Amino acid sequence: MQTTRIATRFAFLFSLVLLTLQTSPVVAAGPQGQSENHQTFEVTFTKWSIGVTPAPVPPFPPADPGQNISLFIGVAGGDAPGAFSAEVLYRKASTDGSVAQLWPVYRVSSGNRSFTALIQGGSNAAGLGLLEGVIMNGWRIGARVRVRFQRTTDCDGHAATCFKGTIRILRDDPEDE
Repeated sequence: MQTTRIATRFAFLFSLVLLTLQTSPVVAAGPQGQSENHQTFEVTFTKWSIGVTPAPVPPFPPADPGQNISLFIGVAGGDAPGAFSAEVLYRKASTDGSVAQLWPVYRVSSGNRSFTALIQGGSNAAGLGLLEGVIMNGWRIGARVRVRFQRTTDCDGHAATCFKGTIRILRDDPEDE
């Protein structure tokens, strides 16, 4: 009798705890009941160069002989505040130096919103960069990204020259589902 009463009380309390901890589907989904996959996010960043390292041996990545990988660190803000790092796996300038093709990997460390994006695009002689790619690891894996950055000397004391920009994490296209 005593054992049954204790078990009944335990079951009752356990049920109360579970009901209290449940999150409503609307709260779990986010604003207007949408999941994070149906929202656009913006992550700001400031990055500065910390040097170069020799490229790995081919076949991956396809590097020109003597190609080095540029390394960057920085800070991220906006929808994923935290640490930022990047490596430019491939860089090839046009013959007149007016534009350069870039293949970087961007990493944002921001708790449950950490991600790694593989992107490609280019930059011009004025320091404007426009890139597009996909998140390959972490939060919003598979989401498309667009990056825009600008070289500047307004670096908040981090370096003499840095790059400030925005990573737009695009919402999933319903036609892709």
